[in-house]
Parts: sequence; C-alpha cells; structure tokens
Amino acid sequence: MPLLNDMPLERTDQIFRHPIHQDGVGTLVRLITALRQCRSAEDFYDFQQDLLARVLEVQEHRAGCRRVATLLRQGKAVPADAPELRSTGPATSPETWDLEADVCERVDRQLRSVADGLAWRVFSYDRRVIIALSRNQHPGPMAGKKGLVTNARS
Repeated sequence: MPLLNDMPLERTDQIFRHPIHQDGVGTLVRLITALRQCRSAEDFYDFQQDLLARVLEVQEHRAGCRRVATLLRQGKAVPADAPELRSTGPATSPETWDLEADVCERVDRQLRSVADGLAWRVFSYDRRVIIALSRNQHPGPMAGKKGLVTNARS
C-alpha cells in the first residue's frame, strides 16, 4: 500500500473519513490510555487480550473485503457471507471493497504500533530485548492461523 503522501488527495480523504478509520482513532486513544494504566501482570494480560481481539477483528474484516473484491472482479456477485460494508460506496464495486480493506490495513498497522508499545513497557524499555525479538520477518495477519486459539484463564 502506498504512503499517504503518494496518494491522490481524494484517496487520503476517503481513508480518513471512512467509518472504520474514525472508529479506529477512538480505539487507539482508549488503548493507549489503558496501556498507560497497566501496572500488574494481570493488567498487561487483560490489555493484550483486548488488543488481540481488536487486531483479529480488523484482520478478519480486511480478509473478507479482499475476498469480495476478488469475486467481483471475476464477475461474481457479492456473497451472502460477505462482511458488513461500512462505507457508503456501491457494494457491487470492487473499488469500494478495496478501500475498506485498505483502511483495515492501516488500522491494523496502528494497532500493531500499540502492541509495540506494550512490548516496550513489559520489557522495561530494555532495547537489547526489543532488538533480539524484532529480528524476524513480519508474520503477516494472525486472523485464521492455526494455534491462535488460547485457553481462558481459570
């Protein structure tokens, strides 16, 4: 996805005004505030679970939107199990679904930045630990991956 500076003004305007982006801003504010209030291991765990739920939600929506855009480009109809379209564009246009997916990608990236903040806090801002843990390639979306299901605390 291109940087905002490289996009036409109309496209950046569509992204910033999109309901998912607008909701994402509020979610980011809430999450950052909650992260600053974490004190115990339990606080951090609860925060991580909330953040994970938000990440999975946006990743699943993005994947569904990409699937619908692909189907529309193949001349097929919008499937009955399509995600709820949050924008006002025509549901039969693949570009509408592309926009929605692009917005989800941006919100996902923003949420992952909050996750980075969580890591910095948990590891007491120790740069050595962060560097050691950040040497791997980005694993891609977590939604739908095997092994993601966790056991609830007793």
